[in-house]
Amino acid sequence: MSLITDMGRNQTRLYDKNKIDNFDDDLKVDNSKMSSDVEKNMSNFISVGKKVSRRRKPIYDFKTSNKSFVELYNDLYKLGIKNNKFFLRLYDKDLIGVDPYQAIMPIDLQIKVIYECIINPWYFLREVCRIPEDGAPIEVGGGVQYKIDRNNLASWYLFLNGIDNYQSKPRQTGKTQDALAKQNYAFHYGTLSAQFLFFNKDQGLGKQNLYRLKCQRDLLPEYMQMRFILTEEGKIDKGIDNITTMRNPITNNTILVMPKATSEDSAIKLGRGNTAAFHHYDECDFTPWIDKIIDAAAFSYSRASENAIKNNSLYGRLFTSTPSLFLN
Repeated sequence: MSLITDMGRNQTRLYDKNKIDNFDDDLKVDNSKMSSDVEKNMSNFISVGKKVSRRRKPIYDFKTSNKSFVELYNDLYKLGIKNNKFFLRLYDKDLIGVDPYQAIMPIDLQIKVIYECIINPWYFLREVCRIPEDGAPIEVGGGVQYKIDRNNLASWYLFLNGIDNYQSKPRQTGKTQDALAKQNYAFHYGTLSAQFLFFNKDQGLGKQNLYRLKCQRDLLPEYMQMRFILTEEGKIDKGIDNITTMRNPITNNTILVMPKATSEDSAIKLGRGNTAAFHHYDECDFTPWIDKIIDAAAFSYSRASENAIKNNSLYGRLFTSTPSLFLN
């Protein structure tokens, strides 16, 4: 066994040296970083991929390792739902049975996985996305597979079609992690040069959500994490990564944690302050002056979403909260 240290963290993974020795030298590529060719062409990957996907005919992967997707198909089939397997679609048949987390990942296979994620969000959700698990380390391939059900399927369908949606569920039922999974996908593979705004009833919870999204990112294969890029000047651009801001150096997408509104006037200023195609209003039932924030942000969001539509990118407003009898 050989010990490989993850880049950027003091965590380790054990690779099986015997498996590595069975590959030709040109295929000995570990998954510790994204290929430089992919880094430089990510914008073309995303823009072209969205257009090409419309002309491709998918197959359906009933052999997926994520059994919750097959179980959901069976449930919908028994209920007589005709559109019952779109979330099992796969455009590249070469990816059937491929584990995106395998230790040795040839560059051409890395590109196939990334490209499939760009054109097929359901593949990302089914095969790649991982959700942090309490008590487990945050490391590549850690956490648990995303578990789909009729509730979050509907929410994802709405999000991917640019329709605002609201989820009200009790605590510890996964609604926030689900919303963050949507934004984790969009932040890496769904858009370019976009802003994401995290609103909450207080800024501390917004910071916590940004931390949770970073944890989801850190569970991804390292060649999909987009932590840095080598610029044309030969410098390393690591983007921005602090407790209130996160910028992807490859897609140039930015997440901002918004402060708490302390008055009606400050709520209006919060809403007017940024032109963003993604708004996440978490614990919106308990957020002071939430109606003022949403109303003030409506015009700038409308402009941002129109630009996203024009550029064939994702956009959306997500509302999540624990149940409340009354809105503030």
